This record gives sequence, structure tokens and C-alpha cells, in this order.
Amino acid sequence: MSDTMVLSREERRLKALRRYDILDTPPEEAFDEVARLAARICDAPIAVINLIDDGRQFFKAEVGLGVRSTPLETSFCATAILEEDFLVIPDATKDPRFNCNPLVTAENGLRFYAGALLKTAEGLPIGTLCVLDTRPRELGDLERDALRTLANQVMAQLELRLALKTRADAEARHSAIVESVTDYAIIATDLAGHVTEWNSGAERILGWSEEEMLGQSADRFFTPADRAEGVVEQEMTAAASYGRGMDERWHLRKNGERFWASGEMMPLYKQGDILIGYIKILRDRTHEKLRADRLAASETRLLASQKAGRIGTFELDIASGRMSVTPEFCAIFGVPVADGHSAAEFEALVFDEDRHIPSNVATRSDGRAITDVEYRIRRADDGTIRWVSRRAEFAVDEDGRTARMFGTIQDITQRKRSQIKVAALLEMGDRLRDAEDLGEVFAASAEILGRTLAGQRAGYALIDLQTGTFTVEHAWVSEGAENWTGVHGLHRFSATVAALSPGGALVVEDSHAAVELAPDRAAYQRMDTRAQIMVPLSRRGELVGVLFVHNRDVRTWTDEEISFARNVADRTYAAVAALQAEADQVILNEELSHRLKNTLAMVQAIATQTLRNVTERDAVEALTSRIIALSTAHDILLQDKWRAAQMHQVASAVLALHAEPNQVEVVGPPIGLSPRAGLSVSLLLSELATNAAKYGSLSEPRGRVRVEWNIDNEDGRPLLTLSWTEAGGPAVIEPSQKGFGSRLIQMGLVGTRQTELDFAPSGLIARFTAPLSLLQHD
Repeated sequence: MSDTMVLSREERRLKALRRYDILDTPPEEAFDEVARLAARICDAPIAVINLIDDGRQFFKAEVGLGVRSTPLETSFCATAILEEDFLVIPDATKDPRFNCNPLVTAENGLRFYAGALLKTAEGLPIGTLCVLDTRPRELGDLERDALRTLANQVMAQLELRLALKTRADAEARHSAIVESVTDYAIIATDLAGHVTEWNSGAERILGWSEEEMLGQSADRFFTPADRAEGVVEQEMTAAASYGRGMDERWHLRKNGERFWASGEMMPLYKQGDILIGYIKILRDRTHEKLRADRLAASETRLLASQKAGRIGTFELDIASGRMSVTPEFCAIFGVPVADGHSAAEFEALVFDEDRHIPSNVATRSDGRAITDVEYRIRRADDGTIRWVSRRAEFAVDEDGRTARMFGTIQDITQRKRSQIKVAALLEMGDRLRDAEDLGEVFAASAEILGRTLAGQRAGYALIDLQTGTFTVEHAWVSEGAENWTGVHGLHRFSATVAALSPGGALVVEDSHAAVELAPDRAAYQRMDTRAQIMVPLSRRGELVGVLFVHNRDVRTWTDEEISFARNVADRTYAAVAALQAEADQVILNEELSHRLKNTLAMVQAIATQTLRNVTERDAVEALTSRIIALSTAHDILLQDKWRAAQMHQVASAVLALHAEPNQVEVVGPPIGLSPRAGLSVSLLLSELATNAAKYGSLSEPRGRVRVEWNIDNEDGRPLLTLSWTEAGGPAVIEPSQKGFGSRLIQMGLVGTRQTELDFAPSGLIARFTAPLSLLQHD
């Protein structure tokens, strides 16, 4: 017998066994009685009704065994079912098939086995009725016949049990059908469409009783519109021609209420081929219809919302890599709408530089993929680059493995472009703030404008209408674009100049198609420019410059892009105006400084001539020194455009007028002084240096002066302390008379009068304090 035939027989045998639905059922007395009777007849300690399943044996009844199931590896019955009818093993220890069986080799193991097959009507063995003993023995003919008879009784019992179960199932199905028929309106009509039968379901659904509807036309429960169109007649014709007529439509109840029903009309025959009428079956589906309508409306709104918000949804089966996506998802990626796509199809559209951001097969499989990411794609249909935001979650299967990934994709290109433009304007503000000349302003503006709007060329053209030229000194160009820096003639752009002269921005989507720029078309062709934005700069009504961005292809500029170009131009022109105003201020400051220095020189000369005969030269020299200190402080402030002066610079400049470099030590952190504070510190140090040169350490070559300052916090406020320390000079004593110089020193820094003087024998020590804010703000 071939393996194929054995396998086929085994499959049929197992199918037959399971048809009885007996495996793993609890004990039943009818089978237990048979097992007990078999044990008594054969005088055996063990008797079993054994059913051979796939890989195991189930004991429907047993005597002397104590278990209900064992594996087939040690089973005698697995061998018995291969026999035609009956198997007897007098002594298992002498049978080569069983002498190594653990049930035989064990202490007090089995020796004797006799089993009669349990066979179906088709002759398929499903088990055995067997008896077993621990001693070798034989079985007489009477006992064999009895065992076969009991095996037949077991099969009869199984067949009876199956028949009863089949009948019970059929009755249950019939009962269920009968009980559920009230959900259907079943109506019989004659050939003319008059009702001949009307079940209780029809009465419940439609509202009319059987007495009310018998003999009435079935079109009574159809809507007036359907009656007018002859729908009932159409359904009867379809039923007679094709065997059935099906529809879903609105119907009417007795109270006039409309309801949605799914219906079917079938022909009713007598004697097999004589058409005598029709059967109409209806089921109320109003709830499902309304729910479906609401769902459809919800889906319509959802799709509209997704389209408006540029949001698509997806669900990805991780094992197969297949995705179910919405139409808007397809629209975002520029792929055709389809029931399914592969994940690889969308992964291939990710921008090369962003390939590491979205998920891939490996990160999806183990759930490591980042669930909230933003990246760029290149649309499949038109090749445009778009920004998308993908948010997702993972779902696991019953074994805890990552099975699905689902979420949303949103086109955030507009938001990203806005963010890029805001960042560009912030960067521009920083660069313009630090720009020191017009060249840096125009270079920064051109780069930011061209880079942000992804143009091919951007720059500033200085227009000279008198000479008929324009000059591009600083331009930004993309890779492969021609740089148009240099001097060019305006005559080739006469139409453009005319369009810019009113002062408004000129936005061109296609210079080849722009009628107003037709005279300049050849020039733009030579420049390889089709689209552009130009924002003019005018002074006193005359065009003097234009900030521009060029694009080599036709381009529809968005309102946001045009607004960005205007913003860049406004900031550029404001920076230009500021630099020009600052340049004018420098010239003015230099002129004022020149005049002020001439005035101070004149004052000094007048004082010198006026006081030339004064015998007290100290007063004359003090006045002269103070005038010089004011002039020095003025020069220092002028270097920073009269905005601030550095403490170190002021101290060093003033002391240089009174001492040699090796006599002075100036120490302290960088501190900017306001103009008023700069003058105050200059006069204060000048007065101290003058006194030191006359009476203190600077009056001798070995004398030294140390000027030091530091900043401390007092009650949370920064406080400056300035120290003046003399050493190496003659012994000093406190002056007995207080002149103007002494009063100037006592006033301290910016008039705070926080002054400490120590006339130590080694030299004067002076300490001045003031809030830092008073020294840095006028």
C-alpha cells in the first residue's frame, strides 16, 4: 500500500471520527456499561473503549486504567486499527512489536491484549473495544464473539448519538428560522399583484393586518413615485424573466411613515413550471440605511477636512509591507489613488538627505521607528519638493509582536516655508545689525532672499538714470546660474524701469508672456530669466535702486513669497538709510569736534594770556589741566561716535598727560561709560594726577600710581568701586585748605559723593563708589 493511499485513508478515518463529536466528552453510562460488561465476560482487569485520534488515544470508557487519554507511542490499539477485524496478543513479551513497549517492560507490565475494531459504515476504523491483562493468556471463541458484538453495540450507540445530535441541530436551526421570520415581511401575490398571503412579519413591519391586505394591490406599500413609474410591474417582470427581482428602496407603512427596505421578488410556480404568482420578501433596513448615510456623510466630511487640511491617513501591515491609504495621502505624495500600495513606493519618494528620518523595514519590525517626524518628499507626479509631518502608532498581535503601523500624514510645506522665512528674517536682522558698510548689507540681503525663495539669482541693482546704467556689485547665485555683477545698460530694460518707477513691487510669473515687458524680452532671454520679483527704492520720486530675485523657469509666486521679498527689501532699505544716516552723523560729529577743539584751544589761549601775570601758577596750571582733560575725554567719546567710552581707555589717556608709562598701572574689567560718566571720570582722574604730580608720588621718578576698579553686588545691584593708590613718593599730609580741586574730588563719580580719602604716609589712597547703572546710562 502506497504512502499516498495510507495518508488518504488516515485523513478519511480522522474525519469520520470527528464527525461523531465524541472526543474529550465526559463519561456516559451507556458506554461505561459496555466496558464493564467486556471486562466481566473476558475476565480481564482492564477494559477500554478507545478512540484513536491524531497523535493520542481517548478513552470514552475504561475499567481498571484510571486515565482518559494517553499518547499513541505506547498504544496497543494503534496497531489494532491496522488489522481487519480483531487483534489478540497472548504474551506481549514474546511479540517483537511490543516486547520493548514501556507498558510491557515495566514491573507488573501488560502481557495480554485483545481488541475488536470500532468501524464506521464505510469500514473506517476509529478505535477499539479492548481488554488487557498483566498475565499471558488466550481468549476463547465465545469471548471473541462477545467482544465483537459489544464493539458493534458501541458503534450503534455512536450512530444513535450522532443521529440525535443531527436531529437536535436541525430542530434548533428550524426554530431559529421560525423565530426570526418576524423580521421579514413575506407577501404572496397573484399574477395581477394582488395579495394572497400576508405573514405576521409583514403585519409588524408594514402595519396592515392580513385581513386589511388580502386582495389588495401590493403597490399599496410602495411610494407614489414608484407607483407612478410602475416599479411593482418591473419587479414582477424581472422575477418572471430572471428568477428574481431585487431592490433597495423607500417604502410606506400604514401610518404613512417611510422606511428603507431591502427586498426580493421571486416567481411562484405550481407543478414546477406553471407561474401562479410571486413571493415578495422585505426587511426593514432603515436603521442601517440612516447609519450608512451618516457614515457616508461623515466620510465625506472627513475626506473634505483631510483635503482642506492636507491630511491623509494610512495603515501599514508590517509583515507584508502593504499600505491602505486615503485619497488625500495619495494626493500628497502625487501617486494614483488605489486600494493598496507598498511602503517601498512611498519610501522611494523621500528626499535623499532625509532618508534617515522616516521608518524603514527594520525599525518598523521591532517598533523602534520614531512616531512623530518631519521630512521632505519629492512628489511622484510633478517632482516638486514638499514637507510632510508623519504621526503614527504601532499595534501588536496576540503574541506581542509589532503587527501594524497606522497614523496620519500632513502636508506642512506652507508652515515650513513660513518657519524658514521667519528664520531667514531673524538671520537677516542679525547680519544687518552687524553690517558696517553698504556692501555687507546688499550681500546679506541678496543671499537670504535668493536662498529662501529658492531662486537662481538675487541681488541689488544701483540705478543711475542720468548715465543710463545700473550696477550690480553684490549678487547671490545658485549653482549653475550666471552671475550678473557689473555695470549694465538700462536701454535694454526700458519697460522694466517704466514699470518700477511708480514705486510698487513688480511681480513677473513669465517675462516671455508679460505684455508690459515685451520690449525687454530679449534681454531676459539672454539672462535666462522667466520669473522674478523686483522691489524698487526711490528717492524724491526718482528710481535709484531695486532689490531682485530671478527664477529661470515660469513660476507662480505666492502671496507669502511676495510679502517676504517686500520684507527683505524694507529691512534692506532701512539698513541702508541707517548706514547713510550714521555716515552723515560721523561727518557732523567730526565737524563739531573740530569746532569744539578749536573753541577749547581758544579758551586755553585766552586763559593763558589773561592769567600770565598771576603769581599763583598752581591755579593757572589746574585750569589748563582741566581744559586738556575735557579735550581728551571728548576725543575718546568721539571715537565711538559719542555713544560710550571704555574705562581703561579714559584712565590711560588722562594719566598719560601727567606721568611716564612705567609709573602708571591701570587694572580692571572692561566697562563702558556713558558720555557724562566719561567726562566725570576724566576730570576726577585729571585732578588726582595733577595733585600727584605736584605733591604726591608722580613728583618723583620712582613714584607709582595704581588705578583699579571692580564690580560688586549690593542688594542685588551692581556697584562699581574705583581705587587710586599712590606709592614711592614723598610723605603726604591732608591739605588744610579746600579749593575747587578738592571739592571736585569729594564729589566723586558722577556726583555721588561716595568718596573715601586716606592720606597715608606712603601715599594717598582714594576710593570712589557708584551704582554701575549711573555710569553706563545718562
